[in-house]
Amino acid sequence: VGSVFLNDRYRAKTGKAFKLPPGNYNLMVSRAGYKSYSTRVKVGAGEKKTVHVTLSQQVGGMDRSEYEAIVKASEDTVSCGLFSFGCEDPLKLPPYDPGFHIKHYRRVKVYASRYPWAASEISLRQGDQVLVLASGKVTTCRRHDCIGKPPNRNLTLRIGENRKFFKFHGRNAGEGVWNDFRAQRNGELQFTIKDWRTYPPPADWYKDNTGSFLLDVFVYDNKNKAAFQQFLQALIRQNPEDTAFVAQAQGFLK
Repeated sequence: VGSVFLNDRYRAKTGKAFKLPPGNYNLMVSRAGYKSYSTRVKVGAGEKKTVHVTLSQQVGGMDRSEYEAIVKASEDTVSCGLFSFGCEDPLKLPPYDPGFHIKHYRRVKVYASRYPWAASEISLRQGDQVLVLASGKVTTCRRHDCIGKPPNRNLTLRIGENRKFFKFHGRNAGEGVWNDFRAQRNGELQFTIKDWRTYPPPADWYKDNTGSFLLDVFVYDNKNKAAFQQFLQALIRQNPEDTAFVAQAQGFLK
């Protein structure tokens, strides 16, 4: 069974009928282990349209050793402390499946009281697709507009050692937000909580801040999006107790 995407958004499983308003749509049909099929479809008012698609099988799949390396890397990350609120251990990755696709996964914690940048230990290449799931709140001053701010307000990213920063803009999902973007340059993905008037900030500028953001960072190839989604669905089944992650991942998959 494959998946149907319209304008880059998941719509239904293959073989299922659904209604659409009149208009033009970018249609993509994908299935793990097969090459995706894309076309442009026009739907008229009251029109019934059937699209027949034959997918060709891809040669090979994700190598077991590659997957095991990702599992090992994910284990070297933040862990749940005795007085932690919410789960902070890395997600438990599902057993190897050749139909999966993923290039990197790390769980990263970004503290509001710490500077400089928090390293993800993920080296991106231009064109990589990056999914960041973020939850948590931070306080950066005593004013009401600085207290308990979500990731969309202060989380800042950069790729490599440079001053080309970009703000995290996520879509709300349950207790957190998610953002899916394409890397525009090579370098390590880094995170910080923006709290400065001039850059770089003084060494003690962050000492009175409180709170943190918890991030799940995934890197994949957009050409293998269906296989990555298959991996993400298995990851949801593997970690039902992590309700923040489940809500964020389901938000991305819709």
